[in-house]
Amino acid sequence: MMQPLPHVLSVSQFDHARITRLFDMTRRIEQGLSYPRLSSSTVSCNLFYEPSTRTSSSFYSAMV
Repeated sequence: MMQPLPHVLSVSQFDHARITRLFDMTRRIEQGLSYPRLSSSTVSCNLFYEPSTRTSSSFYSAMV
């Protein structure tokens, strides 16, 4: 299991091994083989600086 990153600010935070694990996890999710469980204390938030109904709606539907 990967250790969580507190904040993703730059791609340089990711080493090759972590990127490979992320792509492997993505592939398993796409194939329906696994789905990561989030704890009940997990909070997701989208912050938009410019009004965009289409973008805001698509991000919201992806989170739900």
